[in-house]
Amino acid sequence: MQRFKQLLNIGLLVLILLSVGVGKVASADVKDGTYDVDYTVLKHGTSDVSIANDYFNKPGKLVVKNGEKQLHLTMNHSHWIKGITVDGSAESIVSEDKGSDVRTSSFKVNSTSGQLAGTIDVYINEKVDGKPFLYDNKYKITFDVKEPSGQAAAVSSNDDSKNSTTAASSSSNSSTPSNGSTTTSQDVKNPQTSAGTPVMITVLPIVAGMLLVVTFMFNKKLKRGHN
Repeated sequence: MQRFKQLLNIGLLVLILLSVGVGKVASADVKDGTYDVDYTVLKHGTSDVSIANDYFNKPGKLVVKNGEKQLHLTMNHSHWIKGITVDGSAESIVSEDKGSDVRTSSFKVNSTSGQLAGTIDVYINEKVDGKPFLYDNKYKITFDVKEPSGQAAAVSSNDDSKNSTTAASSSSNSSTPSNGSTTTSQDVKNPQTSAGTPVMITVLPIVAGMLLVVTFMFNKKLKRGHN
């Protein structure tokens, strides 16, 4: 009995260590390089598409270098957006084309996919569709970032310049908010922030937990037997 108890405890410890190790491998699964990433801007705390989604050109870029992750986003109607944060990181402008009213900015992020909290500061004071329009609002948004797609391009010192403002044509279609909570009619599935997560990451902690319960019950039974 004592031998069985020792083996059970050792097995439990091994499973816990394996689950931690697999988690670390998964978090470092994205190799250095530049990836295309699709994303949608959602209203904060919902799965509804924010009007701010129309201010961003898709796809974005995920740049991974020495384990550090940066998300590159291209904004049309650039002069409307006075400030923006992603995952707690303020923007760092990579490139800007004032003639096309487009800019690309980078943000340090902690995750390569999933929901990233953000804020956006929008100020509009001009004629829109021939009519005077005034809008001044700063509000929370959520970036629902999908798993990186395609083969990574090598990271180089010229990567920033490659994130050029290529989709300026979309800026010709004005998208103006009527209020901070305006949404489009597009249906958006509930974001799956664990997309692409290896099954073992989920299974191992569950098995370890079950073994922990079994060990506890077994020890309790042994104690009762000795009393």
